[in-house]
Amino acid sequence: MGSRCVNQKHGIYYSNFICYKTIMINQFLHLIFNSVFPNHCLLCNKKSNTGKDMCDRCWIDLPWLLSCCYQCAKPLSIAHNEPLYCGDCLKDPPPYDATIAPFLYQREIISVITKMKFYDNLSATRFFAELITEKIIAQATFNEFPELLIPVPLHPKRLRQRGYNQATLIAKHVSKLTQIPTNYKLCKRIRYTTAQSKTSADFRRANMVKAFELKQPIQARHVAIIDDVMTTGATVGSLSHLLKDNGVEKISIWCAARV
Repeated sequence: MGSRCVNQKHGIYYSNFICYKTIMINQFLHLIFNSVFPNHCLLCNKKSNTGKDMCDRCWIDLPWLLSCCYQCAKPLSIAHNEPLYCGDCLKDPPPYDATIAPFLYQREIISVITKMKFYDNLSATRFFAELITEKIIAQATFNEFPELLIPVPLHPKRLRQRGYNQATLIAKHVSKLTQIPTNYKLCKRIRYTTAQSKTSADFRRANMVKAFELKQPIQARHVAIIDDVMTTGATVGSLSHLLKDNGVEKISIWCAARV
């Protein structure tokens, strides 16, 4: 009935089979609901007939991330059916172990993420959660399911400015689809950092040093960090270092898009 990942240290186990079955049931119920109350496309605002917040015409133009490094999701030009690692991860592995992202941060996805982060289009968080979950299913052969989801926290100042954390909202939708619990109070952002999109790669890494702190003890062996966009990996890398320093053995990154 599928593999089990067993945490001998904490006596915690999570069944891939049960999680997979839960996802499939939730997707079926979602299709029934959308047949009665159709979604609207996040790009053109027309009624969607795909069962998601994207019409079939706009769906075709989305920049899908089809081939990428197993560890960091950096795009690769080589098609592959098994996990493949980029040169950077082979030479200097990041502190996280695997990354899943359905999209490249290009064209239409930039538009959707901008609406989500700055124009209160929160249906995009559901859309990204559904596509992240579908990619998790597609790669289930290579991955065990984590015991806990942790959204990348915003600094309290930025959270007040925006009014919501898009990573937390994505994580809540993924949690509902998979039944993997989310803890959005476990970690806190303690440094108010410059917006990462406006800085160089070296500055981003320096910008994120000791940017987070742990507010509660963590018992999970394997966690998934949830974010919207992964650029250099500096943000999730900093959070991963903190979690591994506090006993987490395996970290997966689940994000909407990869630069």
